[in-house]
Amino acid sequence: MAKKLYEEASVQAIANAIRAKNGSTATYKVAQMADAVLAIVPLQPDVEEYPQMSTTVAAYLTAAEAAYTDANGGSVSVLDSYTGASGIKDAPLGKALTMQGGTRYQQDETTGIGGKLNNILGGESVIYNAVPGHVLRYIVKGSGGDVIDSGRVKPTGTVRMMKFIGYVKNCRDLGGWACDGGTVRYGRMYRCAAPGAAESADANIAQNANIRYHFDLRDNASLESSPFGSEVYYKRYPLSAYYSDLVDLTKSHYAEMAALLRAVFDVVIHGNGVIYHCSLGRDRTGTLSFILLALLGVSRKHVDMDYELSGFSSLSDAGTPQKRTSANYTGLANYFASFGKSSLRDNVVKWALKAGLTIDELNAYRSAAINGTPAALNASDYVTQYTLTQHLTDCTSNVEIMPLQKKIDPAQVIVTANGQTISGTDELLDFGAYYRIVRSGKKDLSFRRSEVQLRQNCLTDGKNKEAFQYFKETAAAISLVAENGINILSMQYDKIQQVSEDAVLASYLAPQKEVKAPRMPEAIIYPFGLNQSQKLAVERALSSKISIIQGPPGTGKTQTILNIIANVVRSGKTVAVVSNNNSATHNVAEKLEKKNAAFLTAFLGSLANKEKFLEAQTGVYPDMSDWEMQPEERQQLEQETTALSKELNEMLNAKNRIAKIEQEFLQLKPEQHYFADYYATYRDAPSESLNKLSSQKILALWMEFEQYAEHETRLGLLQKLSIMFRFNRGALKLFLRSPELVIPYLQSQFYTVKRRELEAEKQELNRKLEHYAFDAKMDELTQKSLRLFRAELATRYHWQNNRQRFEMSDFRRNSAKFTHEYPVVLSTTYSIKGTLGIDHIYDYLIVDEASQVDLATGVLAFSCARNIVIVGDLKQLPNVLTESDIRTSDAIWQKYSLDERYRFSTHSLLSSALEIWRDAPVTLLREHYRCHPKIINFCNQKFYHGQLIVMTQDHNEPDVLTMYRTTAGNHARGHLNQRQIDVIQQEVLPRLRKENYQSIGIITPYRDQVAAIRKQLDDAYEVDTVHKFQGREQDAIILTSVDNVITDFVDDPHMLNVAVSRAVHSLAVVTSQDPRNDRTNYGDLTRYIEYNNFEVIRSQVYSVFDMLYQGYAEQRRAYLQKHKRVSEYDSENLMYSVIQEVLSEEAYSAIGCAVHVSLATLVKDSEPLTEEECKYARNPLTHVDFLLFNQMDKQPVLAIEVDGTGFHEVGSKQAERDIKKNSILEKCAVPLLRLRTDGSGEKEKIKDMLKTAPQK
Repeated sequence: MAKKLYEEASVQAIANAIRAKNGSTATYKVAQMADAVLAIVPLQPDVEEYPQMSTTVAAYLTAAEAAYTDANGGSVSVLDSYTGASGIKDAPLGKALTMQGGTRYQQDETTGIGGKLNNILGGESVIYNAVPGHVLRYIVKGSGGDVIDSGRVKPTGTVRMMKFIGYVKNCRDLGGWACDGGTVRYGRMYRCAAPGAAESADANIAQNANIRYHFDLRDNASLESSPFGSEVYYKRYPLSAYYSDLVDLTKSHYAEMAALLRAVFDVVIHGNGVIYHCSLGRDRTGTLSFILLALLGVSRKHVDMDYELSGFSSLSDAGTPQKRTSANYTGLANYFASFGKSSLRDNVVKWALKAGLTIDELNAYRSAAINGTPAALNASDYVTQYTLTQHLTDCTSNVEIMPLQKKIDPAQVIVTANGQTISGTDELLDFGAYYRIVRSGKKDLSFRRSEVQLRQNCLTDGKNKEAFQYFKETAAAISLVAENGINILSMQYDKIQQVSEDAVLASYLAPQKEVKAPRMPEAIIYPFGLNQSQKLAVERALSSKISIIQGPPGTGKTQTILNIIANVVRSGKTVAVVSNNNSATHNVAEKLEKKNAAFLTAFLGSLANKEKFLEAQTGVYPDMSDWEMQPEERQQLEQETTALSKELNEMLNAKNRIAKIEQEFLQLKPEQHYFADYYATYRDAPSESLNKLSSQKILALWMEFEQYAEHETRLGLLQKLSIMFRFNRGALKLFLRSPELVIPYLQSQFYTVKRRELEAEKQELNRKLEHYAFDAKMDELTQKSLRLFRAELATRYHWQNNRQRFEMSDFRRNSAKFTHEYPVVLSTTYSIKGTLGIDHIYDYLIVDEASQVDLATGVLAFSCARNIVIVGDLKQLPNVLTESDIRTSDAIWQKYSLDERYRFSTHSLLSSALEIWRDAPVTLLREHYRCHPKIINFCNQKFYHGQLIVMTQDHNEPDVLTMYRTTAGNHARGHLNQRQIDVIQQEVLPRLRKENYQSIGIITPYRDQVAAIRKQLDDAYEVDTVHKFQGREQDAIILTSVDNVITDFVDDPHMLNVAVSRAVHSLAVVTSQDPRNDRTNYGDLTRYIEYNNFEVIRSQVYSVFDMLYQGYAEQRRAYLQKHKRVSEYDSENLMYSVIQEVLSEEAYSAIGCAVHVSLATLVKDSEPLTEEECKYARNPLTHVDFLLFNQMDKQPVLAIEVDGTGFHEVGSKQAERDIKKNSILEKCAVPLLRLRTDGSGEKEKIKDMLKTAPQK
């Protein structure tokens, strides 16, 4: 059996320590020493039993130099780590250990842990550097290397004594002591005596103990670097001012003590450890330890024990042990007691505040240093209240009489002292250098001017107050009432008496006032990917107080929001993300979870959500060891990310251009198909080669030839040379042929060349992207951004420590602390104001689906953020108000005199924001990633004016768009249409099943139709109303309109936009065949499908060749300007601008306009025409000035002619031509509107004609 051997010097050191403590001259045998040590306690009644003595002879009293051997000379070893049966590593006792204290060892612990080791060593044993309570494994080997015994041991007690191999004495961890809300964390603060030369192995001990910083408190230090290794940062903080061997803590030395404490705080807050010392590690070191422990709420008796431990340590050169009754120590304790508070902690906190530290710094230190949940300190509890009685005959130089400079109306301002808002102020007195705050029923507060921030209360303005009162009254009358009868929204409004001038609400109520925009970060990250529009939206959100993002379907709103969140959090700010329902915010949370960032979020709002959050708290952080990064590496990565982001701009433009080319192909295909039908009516087409001319040159040649033909003049020599120089010889030959052949030929050549140009441009851009490795670079930017984001999180969070657990009361009382820990709060818009404290302000508020948020709810949300990002789409589902809500709110509206932009019944949050903040940046997310191009192009043309860039591709799939029209009849019964259900079952679903779509959804406007379909299809498919389908998608969508004659409710453009854009690969529409449906939005959808499917359309006119005439119009304007045809140019432009103004209105958004359209490309059926009319119509030089057409099928809707007052007089040649043109258009069923240049009311006339024009 192993023996326990002691060196004589070590035994004497222990005995001397015991005799000094007892004040005796007794002698001890080794066997008696344990009993003698434990006998100390009754001999000193004023000294508490030291916690670590409770079960073993204490670590610091055992000879560190004792050698442990067995009878054959083998060494005793302890496991350094455990990685499996073959992963045992031996480490001598006394060497720094990496503990494995997990459940792996605790599950099979038996009574009397460490029993085996005790028996082997012949008594109780000591393991230095181990954290008390952590389970260790040990091995005892014989001289031959055979294992004599092994097992587990758990050091008991509280104090963790440290032993280094080199000359490091009196060293211990400050962790373990009971304090406010828990215990002091191990591994954060170490004290010792001045170290001498260290052994190389001591660097490993320091690293394993988490020691990263070394602070030397001596004024005569000789060290140049830390003996604990090159990885430990060394710095001097000399405490040179003494009286009676104590550090002078009075006013003259506040600055040096505050600097030292801030340095320690910073180390602890970042999860690192610091070791500090003076010479003996007793008085200066003891003073700092006294303050650090007291600030954490360690009791006076335990602080006393820590001081006395220096005298007991066998590792100490401290000389005569100091007791808590010594004059030095008593002087220190009495100094702090003089601050007049009831506890040691509060006295030291009060001193620290006077020394220049802030309450936020103290709270941050306490949060990081305490393993538990300490209550936050409140600055107002430590303000000294003075009652001054002026005795003029007894004034001294220590008293300063400060005259009251002014009284500030507390209703006018919001008072924040040391970061905390103070409410209930009755009087605010300004004494120049100080403010005094008087509150009835509470003690007065006084603060230095530098500690106070006064912000204007925007509700003191009469107009602001009136508008706020309007929303408050509306909320009380309209908003939802909970089951307990409480109107939550109204209750939150009632609590608001003040709104800070820097809140978003202040800017909303007074948009004319200038606002301070946030500073954009130097490096913007995109850990969730990006495109060009999203990049712009993120940049604008981070550099604007108010920014608005319009997000059409499938354009990556959530991705944009996530990138904004990442940058806000990385900047150390807080953000609330809200929407009208939980689905949108759940989506944000899920995406963050995929990046292991869900620990940043708190899903709150309702009481149930709060309870669920509190219950789910784990008290631990994710493992961020792989996320950590050195500052130099992070700075380098930031530079690389910024450079890569700028570099990608050009490539993102190229990517978007390729998508636009694909859209042009998609538009070109049907248009060229229908043009071929028209061109087939011509024979003897010219054969002159125009191969080397661009499409723009061909259009210019068309314009040139048309002008030549209209004037019927011969070309002079110079004109011929000009044409040959600008075009080619083939172009010159065309001027010898008739316009009836040349102009259609040039139009045909335009399509051929245009397609060739688009193909070439697309190939070149694809080569450019491939050479650049675009996809790899995009992934590189994403990954580098994610690394930067995670590195910031690893630095900010002390992830090695336990995470604070919050209680229900913390949401209101400790809002700032909560959002520091959980900077991303998710909620509904309705609940966000009441989620945390009523005065809490988030740095950012992101409102998703803002078109569905009513104004009363939105205005309340505006009050709780400094900056806002409003995300939504006015083209999708709006906020729905009942008729009762509208009547009630309008009655309230009539009582006030407010701008129409604030009207509850006519505006959502999004529409009001667009009207109020007209200078705010508005970003349209243009890139669409969800639907097949043919599907989303309907929405693009119908609702978004062609602004979307479709990133999906058309692979000539069959049946992308299909239309099923039931025969006319009264098939609908109320809100149910069985005939349409039959079509779905018998025709649509069998076809879709053959295509093997993974998911099929059926959308209908009415719940009755939903119920009937679900019943008949046995819930085999996703069936729901349009409103329930927003935010979802399916591979194939079946849209059933139900109504025989489509009603305004079913025909709502927002509903149709949402319904169509749910389809990823296939859209089938089932509707009723009634002529009255032609003038509806569903009628437009029908026309769009028929046009793109090349279905035979019975019409007397051709569809308008939109692409052709767009290019022609540009060339025409350029020609008229160049040739100084000012009158013609100005009158045409003037009318064109009037037409565009009309078409910009929502009601006419599906109407397009072509300029100077030839009747030859319009008239398809010449049978009704006379011979003379036919000849006139066939002439390509015969035009209508403007032709309005339906964008969905390019069918003409209205022709507009602009008649000059003299040129079109009765009896003139032009008047005769007008009569022919009138007749031709009438026979072709194309309405004609003639407008005189000296007339008026053009806009109204155009609108009236469009309202009555028949739909083909």
